[in-house]
Amino acid sequence: MKWTENSNLHHLVKSCVFHYEFEHIHPFLDGNGRCGRLWHTLILSKWNSLFAWLPVESMIHRFQERYYSVINQCNEKCDSTAFIEFMLEIIKLVLAETAEMTRKVAIEDKKVAIDSEKVAIERRIAVMKGRTKNNFQRIFNAFGFDGIFGRKDISELCGVSYAAAGKIIVNLKESGLIHSVRGAGKGKYRFGRADESDNELIVYLRNKAKEGRLMLDE
Repeated sequence: MKWTENSNLHHLVKSCVFHYEFEHIHPFLDGNGRCGRLWHTLILSKWNSLFAWLPVESMIHRFQERYYSVINQCNEKCDSTAFIEFMLEIIKLVLAETAEMTRKVAIEDKKVAIDSEKVAIERRIAVMKGRTKNNFQRIFNAFGFDGIFGRKDISELCGVSYAAAGKIIVNLKESGLIHSVRGAGKGKYRFGRADESDNELIVYLRNKAKEGRLMLDE
């Protein structure tokens, strides 16, 4: 273990070296493979805590046949290079898969959040009365969460003057139904909470929705 602490090699590389050498030395009658993979995980998790949740044992589960084949190949050549390359390849693959799965879960969570807020806004509009309710509903139906609008848009949509459109915007803001949109020009708004407008996942969702191809399995 002192070698892993003193070595200047990158943790990804020296953890692979230690793993192979432990397997090669084979210090116990049984359990050497499990111990080697456990130490590999421990070395990596000390470098990056992510690996505590991605144990090497789980990483190579799908590749057991190739794993043992590469170890035997290295034993014959007395060279651990192929094993290091194999493990780095597996680690890279698993990390990419994990990142993609996390992205999809996050997108699904945001979809649920957007749907929940949509229902909340519709309920709040539903309990309003008269012209205010009609105007708010018309605007929400026209722009939803995707659309960006300003005073001119509301004036044309609701058939009211600029001054009246401005009052509608003030009422929408005071009701907490809309927020200003950064980078879209002065006086531009969108339905929903302000913190969502700058969220990359929300932008991704809106773009996909506009393209008509929002699918989690894409």
